[in-house]
Amino acid sequence: MKKIICVVSVIIFFVSCNKKVEEINTAQKYLKDFNNSKKMEELSNKILNKGDTIAFWELYDIYSLSGHQQEFLWYTLQMATDYEYHAAYYEAYSILHTDLDIEKHEVVNKMANYYLLKSYELGSKDAKRNIHLRFNPSEIPTSKEYWRTIN
Repeated sequence: MKKIICVVSVIIFFVSCNKKVEEINTAQKYLKDFNNSKKMEELSNKILNKGDTIAFWELYDIYSLSGHQQEFLWYTLQMATDYEYHAAYYEAYSILHTDLDIEKHEVVNKMANYYLLKSYELGSKDAKRNIHLRFNPSEIPTSKEYWRTIN
């Protein structure tokens, strides 16, 4: 009986070793999701039609972890403006801001600052932690005041 169990164990061991194990890294998984048009459309509809924050973060993960974070900007702006979602304003800031202080980035940086201020006003903890990177803490303007400097 022990010989049979031993032989069966050895056979199972060799069979399991010969099975191809499909390894997939995180980026590949999210790229696969990114290319799944049905899933992307379903999440997009939940975000745009219902303001679904869970779908927003799932879609955010897909875009950012598949290497398409910049393309997620449109969804952040929709969630921010349609549903006043503070985290969406902050993500818009994150996508747009640059630390380069050069003239060609000036308008984009101003837009990023505006979204940071909106997120800050709506109570985003991330914005509260980062507002000092863009503004003097004693002179933080309102988003409306700052918007006038952009126009």
